[in-house]
Amino acid sequence: MAIKRPLPSFLIFKDKQGHWRWNFAAGNGKVVAASAVAYLRRQGCLRAIQVMKGSAEIPVVGRPGDLQDETPAATDTATKPDAKDKPAKKGG
Repeated sequence: MAIKRPLPSFLIFKDKQGHWRWNFAAGNGKVVAASAVAYLRRQGCLRAIQVMKGSAEIPVVGRPGDLQDETPAATDTATKPDAKDKPAKKGG
């Protein structure tokens, strides 16, 4: 059963093994982040969400040279991604 949730939002839930997990859905409803760890206690899961919420001020960095071909307009997060932003195809 799908859960009606406000967007953006974090969702906590129990997995098939009975462990707690979380995911984050963006304003468009797509899940863009999920816990890589299963938590034994609900409180541990909620603490992980608080850590993620608090990480908004942490800077995003790139390796030297990775962003050299970008222009300020191309790095604007409000713009639509273009073909070069899509994941590379496997096998070539």
